[in-house]
Amino acid sequence: MFGGTANRYTRSTAKLLAFSLGIAVLSGCVTPKGNLQLLADNPMNARVTDPAARRQLQLGNPFAAAEIYTQRANRASTPAQKEDFQLLAAEILFDRSMIPEARLKLADLPLELTEISLQNRRDILVAKEYIFDREADQALAVLPDPLSMESAFHRARLYETQAQAYGILQDPDNELIARIQLERQVDNPDVQRRGHAQIWRLLTTQPLSSLRRMTTNVRGDVYQGWIELALSYGAAGVQGDKRRSGINDWQQRFPEHPANPEFVTSLYARTGQNYLANNEAPVNQIAVLLPLSGRNTASVAAAIRDGIVAAH
Repeated sequence: MFGGTANRYTRSTAKLLAFSLGIAVLSGCVTPKGNLQLLADNPMNARVTDPAARRQLQLGNPFAAAEIYTQRANRASTPAQKEDFQLLAAEILFDRSMIPEARLKLADLPLELTEISLQNRRDILVAKEYIFDREADQALAVLPDPLSMESAFHRARLYETQAQAYGILQDPDNELIARIQLERQVDNPDVQRRGHAQIWRLLTTQPLSSLRRMTTNVRGDVYQGWIELALSYGAAGVQGDKRRSGINDWQQRFPEHPANPEFVTSLYARTGQNYLANNEAPVNQIAVLLPLSGRNTASVAAAIRDGIVAAH
């Protein structure tokens, strides 16, 4: 595992050093305390306990917050404490998609860390690097075994990264499994709601034929329940009564499903796309965007346009 990590660092060292010369100095302006925004109630923010770092996050300066933990790492009394602070600095940046800056923090870590829990955290961040470069197979290869991780929070980070990798690979079966496992690691309602929304986007962008194939997989009631819900919802089309009937039937068959009742109830009245309550009228107009001016696409786009016009 560490050999692959070392190669990863070697390949990016030159880019990291070049980038470090171009990092801008953070602004020194101070926002009045009364105007600070509350930090989002999520597990990662809860791990940022340093008051100065939390203030920087409230000010919208994650790099400054990470720097505070870098400074704490430099003053740490033990190697394990130093590595913990270094990892936390990198995690703050990775979780906010500040990948170039996060890579610099990650490069400061030794190749072999003092504890397996710290190694696991570092490997998750290496996987996130691969995700950023859309190298999904490599990301999956470096992720640690979730059974080796005692922290539910870091298992959740692992499954989140795993789900992103399977998303890149267009593997909805394994992505759904990872997202279900992710939800089992957290008890924060907001995180669970976001997880449900991600699962729903995943499933509602699959063809019905793919969903039907997924029903043949033996993955447990939670997995099966999500597939059945998406199938019922998609098969009903724009027929509101049929959708209501299908959802009611689904609720009877999956009473203990995590999507029941809150998420399922929200399907009846979605803000901005109220399919069941306000969108039962037939669709009379559609728009099709075609690249008519592109040198390589104009002729094909024109043929599609002419075919639509002829059919209409």
